[in-house]
Amino acid sequence: DVIGDLALAEILESQILLLLADRESFFTDPAIVYLGDVAGGGSTASKIPLVGLDGYDSMAAVSEGSATSNTALTDASAVVTVARQALQYQMSDLARTIDSTGVINYKRFAQSMVGSANMRLQGMIAGIADDFSSTVGTTTVDLTIDDFMDATYTLDLASVPGPFLWMPHNRQYADFRNSLLSVGGAVQFLTATAEQMALRGPGYKGEFLGVRIAQSSKVPTANGGADRASGMWGRGAIGYKIARVAPDPMVPAIYAGPIMVEVERDAAYALGKVVGNFYCGVIEIQDTCGVSIITDA
Repeated sequence: DVIGDLALAEILESQILLLLADRESFFTDPAIVYLGDVAGGGSTASKIPLVGLDGYDSMAAVSEGSATSNTALTDASAVVTVARQALQYQMSDLARTIDSTGVINYKRFAQSMVGSANMRLQGMIAGIADDFSSTVGTTTVDLTIDDFMDATYTLDLASVPGPFLWMPHNRQYADFRNSLLSVGGAVQFLTATAEQMALRGPGYKGEFLGVRIAQSSKVPTANGGADRASGMWGRGAIGYKIARVAPDPMVPAIYAGPIMVEVERDAAYALGKVVGNFYCGVIEIQDTCGVSIITDA
């Protein structure tokens, strides 16, 4: 059978399609506080001071000729610790040689590390958004517009400054859209424009009643996997800090902002390795600035 011997049963197209994965990154949203870089700070842990100024304490009436009493300054703090996050790809010489896609190479793997670092930070942010003391929703019950409104009421009652950010799981967002069908009146859901999605990614869904909605599959489960636990918060609830590794002239590496990518050769096994390192930490700064939304998964 000449055809069977000389023809491949399958060929790989030159047009490579990415496997489905969550690639949305929202850590640049104004509701998430960038806490700076620990480089040169002497420690991987940083204390974030919180003080009650600019209206936290209100003045009181004092009669003429009377002395006012001292008011102690209210303060608190939160500690964020930066730690290493890493990923490694390896490829054999033979795999690189016979690759017909152009994907199995050092440059492409190095480029991919940027997205991997972004998704790690995204997952860390989503992973603490379910830790707020205030919660709304009902376990094993689909999310409704009432749950969304309850979350906004909770933040408004706590005097949390807006605009708010809600990061729902895909399931929760689908339930939210379904519940919107029953809402009448002048309330309007502002769907994200093509320009907004180009800047933020397709996971950015738009705004509803001034709340920005950014869908993420990184939102964790709760109650033994029966629910998803997302969060809605304003600025001051969640922050992150990084450590930007200084370039070392003795170590050849690729630096993409705080991400360092190195190539390693293992001649004994005829392998090439691409290793990405990223140092970051995420923290809940003020618990009352956020609310967790726990509904059916």
